[in-house]
Amino acid sequence: MIPAKLRVHFEGDWVDQIGVYDVFGTGIGSTFQGSSVVTITALDSDAADHSDVLETIEHNRFVEDVQVLETVTDRDRVLSTVSIRSLYPSYTPRQMILMEGLLPVGNAEYRDGFQFNEILADDRETLSQALSALEFDSIDVVRISSSFETTPKFSPVERQRLVDSLTVPELEMLVTALETGYYERSRDVSISDIESEIDVARSTASRRLRNAERKLIPALTDFLQTFYGP
Repeated sequence: MIPAKLRVHFEGDWVDQIGVYDVFGTGIGSTFQGSSVVTITALDSDAADHSDVLETIEHNRFVEDVQVLETVTDRDRVLSTVSIRSLYPSYTPRQMILMEGLLPVGNAEYRDGFQFNEILADDRETLSQALSALEFDSIDVVRISSSFETTPKFSPVERQRLVDSLTVPELEMLVTALETGYYERSRDVSISDIESEIDVARSTASRRLRNAERKLIPALTDFLQTFYGP
């Protein structure tokens, strides 16, 4: 089987309409019954655009109900998980992909008004025939790979939890340590150097750095284990 990435434009859909804003989304889950489709989507938007993004989705002609399940503000970004119930007069891109014998892999992504889907096809001929049957405003192949790979990543919620766990002084300490070369192999920089850089007592600098490392290392270790297994 060959993996490919598809880019689909479905005019008039909520994905199409939020393309004018600084936002991207990731499909978490979806189901359908007849022409009714429910999707759970993680949205990452500029704070200034967040309310407009939700309002645009709510007022879309296909959308029947929108529920915001969670919202987290991260500086100038707003991360939200949203349930969207829609009623379509025809099949959606993901439904058509399934009906044409293509296998979606992972979650759909939404940005710039397009839906991106990673799929598997038996061969290039099968992929070409399936694409010709998908009747949308535009659909094209962004990439065809020679082998199938998955790339684990932090979910928006996991990322926000990690960010929230760090205090501002701890983050400042960690950034200073990186910028001054504290983690370089030769380690010409000591805690004392960092202490003088940010003007705090040595014990305070050491404690902040240990706290930051204690929070980051377990999260990064869990993430890396998704590549190699426990």
